[in-house]
Amino acid sequence: MRSIVQKIMEEKGLVGFYRGYIPNLIRVSIKQIYRWPMMIFFPRFFKKYFGDNASLNKILTGITIANIEILIICPLDRLKVFFMTSQKSKNLFMYFFSVNSDRIVKELFAGLGPSYWRSNISWVSFLYLDQRCKDIARHIKKDENLGFMDLIGVSMFVCFGNLLSSINI
Repeated sequence: MRSIVQKIMEEKGLVGFYRGYIPNLIRVSIKQIYRWPMMIFFPRFFKKYFGDNASLNKILTGITIANIEILIICPLDRLKVFFMTSQKSKNLFMYFFSVNSDRIVKELFAGLGPSYWRSNISWVSFLYLDQRCKDIARHIKKDENLGFMDLIGVSMFVCFGNLLSSINI
C-alpha cells in the first residue's frame, strides 16, 4: 500500500489521488436524480394500493427501484468495461453495427444475474432497515419528529445492517 501511495505521489502528485473524481461525481449525481423521485413516488403508490403497512411498502419500493435501476446500470457498467478493456473501443459505433442485435443485448446484459440479486437485497434491506430503525427511534424518543442527532444514530444502524445483509453477495 505504501509503495502505491508513493508511486502516485511521485508520478501525479496530490492530484493523482483524485483522478476520476469528476466522472464519478457526475455518475453519482445522475443516480440521485432518478433515485430520489422513485423513493418518494413508490411508497405513496404502494400505500394507495396496499394500505398503511409501511414495512411492506418499503420492501415493494426496494424491489421496484432495484429492478428499474439494474436495467439502467448493468448496460452502462458493461459499456464501461468494454471501453476499459477492448481494443475495439476506439470505434465503438462501427463495432456495434458489425454484430447482430441479439449479441449486443447479450453483451450489454451479461452479468445481470449477480447484479440483480445484489441490487434487490441492498435496496430492500436499506429501505426496510431505515423504516424500522426510525420507528424504533420514534418509539424510544416518544416523538414523531427525529432530530439531526437522532437521524445520525439511525443512519449508523442502517449502514451497518445494510452492509451485513449484502456482504457476501
